[in-house]
Order: sequence, then C-alpha cells, then structure tokens
Amino acid sequence: MVNALKYTRGNNPNSIKTRFHKGISQSSYWWKSNKAEEIKKKISEGQKKHWQQINQLNGSFKKEYICKECGKSFIRYKKIPKEIVRGKQINYYSFCSRKCFAAYQSRLCSKWDKILTKEILEDLYINKKNSANEIAKKFKCVGNTVLKLIKKYNIPKRPFNESVKLGVNKNIEKFKEATKGSKNPMFGKISYPKARFIPELGHSIRSEWEKVIAYELKKADIPYKYEGITFKINHGNNTYTPDFIIKDIAIEVKGALFDKNKEKLILFKKECPYKLWIVCGEKNRYDFSFADKVFKIFNEYKKTQNDNEIQRLINEIRKNL
Repeated sequence: MVNALKYTRGNNPNSIKTRFHKGISQSSYWWKSNKAEEIKKKISEGQKKHWQQINQLNGSFKKEYICKECGKSFIRYKKIPKEIVRGKQINYYSFCSRKCFAAYQSRLCSKWDKILTKEILEDLYINKKNSANEIAKKFKCVGNTVLKLIKKYNIPKRPFNESVKLGVNKNIEKFKEATKGSKNPMFGKISYPKARFIPELGHSIRSEWEKVIAYELKKADIPYKYEGITFKINHGNNTYTPDFIIKDIAIEVKGALFDKNKEKLILFKKECPYKLWIVCGEKNRYDFSFADKVFKIFNEYKKTQNDNEIQRLINEIRKNL
C-alpha cells in the first residue's frame, strides 16, 4: 500500500503560495529535483514582486466593522465585493448577517404603509393593471414591499397566466413604438414577395401580372421606372413605392386590396402630385373608387389577359406622355 499524503489548506507543497516562499517557479517540481538552488537563481526579481502583490491581495487581510442594525462588531476580508440583494447594491461590510439586513430593510419599509394606501394600490394594480415592479419604479421602492402590502390589504393577486399575457402585450406595444415609422430597419424597403431577375426586361419583377405589364410597355416603346421612386407619406411615418412610374403617372398592379394598403394608396393620392392608375383583375371585388383610373385586365381563374383593356391602358399612357 502506498501512503497518500493529505494536505490541509496552506500546507500543500505544490501550491503557488508555498512555492513562492520557497523561491521556486510555478513550472518546476522542486520536491523531485535536486537542483532547487539553480532554479531559485532563474526566478527574476520582477516575478518575485508580482507574486508579492498577488499574495498581498489574496492574503488574510481582515478588518473589523460595526453592524448598522444590531451594533455588534464583526470581521470581514477586504477583498469581498459588494453583493446585489433585492435589486439594490448593499455593502457587505454594513451588516453582520442576513437577518440584520432583513430587519433593517423592514424598518425602512415601514413608511410605505402611509404612502401606498389600499386605494392607490387597488387603482394601480387592479384597474390600471400595473405589475408590482412597475408600481415599485413609480414610487422608487423595492418590488417585495409592494407585494407585502398587497398581501396585507387582502387585494386579490393576479393569476399567473393573466400576468404573463399582460407582460407579453406590454412588450409588444413597446416593440411597436420602438420600430414605428422611420425607426423600423425595413423602412422604405420592399421585402415580400421576392423579386426575380428577367434578362429580357433588364430588371427584377415581383409578380406575373407585373411581368405582363412590363412586357406590354416594352413592346409599345414606353419608357418606365419599375419601383424606381419611394415616396414618404403620413408625415414621414410610412413609405410607398409604386410598381411603375411613367412621367406623372403611378401605376399600381393590385390583386388583393387590404385595409393598410388602401390607406397607403389614399394617402399617396392626397399628398403626392401623381395620377394613380390601378391595374387589377376582371372580377375584382375591391373598391378602387379613390383611384383616377382602373384597368381590369387579368382573369384570375383562366389566367388570361383582356387585350382590349391592355390596349386602352397603352393608349391612355400615350395621351399623357
């Protein structure tokens, strides 16, 4: 049997502290080698100073402090950092135990009974649906004091599922405000549908209906810009990019008309000095009465085009050139 040596704290010959006192470098095995004095000479004075500084920092420097609550004296090491307790930085040297800290906090929080009355808490917590942390931020106190007062006044606590829903909804509202208008990273950009490049046209197209209109304009030798200009509308909070721009005419190819799109088109018509023409399907069920002209060209079911309407569109464009 091999006798294993059990080292207590500060008695291990392989520890950095012991090797420093012996004058041995960290990488050497001085208990096995016979050249301990040669190794001592190799250690530079700068290295010794460095280990001395570390030894002073990590050494047993103790100081006596007095507890704020009970008045007893207690000893703490200098190197212990500040603790974060209940959302506030509490000096670890101010209290001898957590019991004293809790008693000190409860004594400080006794004034909140007069400030946060039952009527105020019911109004904020039940009617306005604020959380305990939100109430604490308003009155600059800790969230636990609010929860204790809610329990003390016998105010019914909000169920967990309801509190989660409220928190999610508030975060959604904050996100909407943070990404509203020009703050949105997609402000002035078209993300959907994805455009694909058409070599015959020399530019990208987002839909089949737009592709048909672009081919017809190219056949008729009518110069146009496809998604060439982005207009700021609604006092700069929104943007609108027409599909085709031909001089003072903005042509929009629309399949479905949603409420948000309709609002954008109406704002564009009011605020921008352009004629708004809509190209849509033959059996269109949406209201385009706000537009200057409407051309019902496409058949959604048969996937065909009305040649008469296409010719009317080209004739109307030529009149306005």
